[in-house]
Amino acid sequence: MPPCNVVLTEHHQQVIAQREALDGAKLALLQSAAATGFDDLENGRFADVPVTGLEQFIAGLGDTPNQR
Repeated sequence: MPPCNVVLTEHHQQVIAQREALDGAKLALLQSAAATGFDDLENGRFADVPVTGLEQFIAGLGDTPNQR
C-alpha cells in the first residue's frame, strides 16, 4: 500500500502525542516490573507453588508478608 499523507488538526496531534506518552509510560512500567522479577528470580526471592495450591496462594497475595 502506498504511503498516504494526512494533515492533522492540533487536537488530533495532541491526542496522538498523549497516546504515545501513555504507551511509553506503560512500556517503562512493564520493563521495570520484568527487571524486578528477573532480579528476584536470580536472588532466590520467589515461592515455588505447586499447581494444586496455586488458587490458595493467589488468594493470599494481599495478606501480610511472610504469612503465606
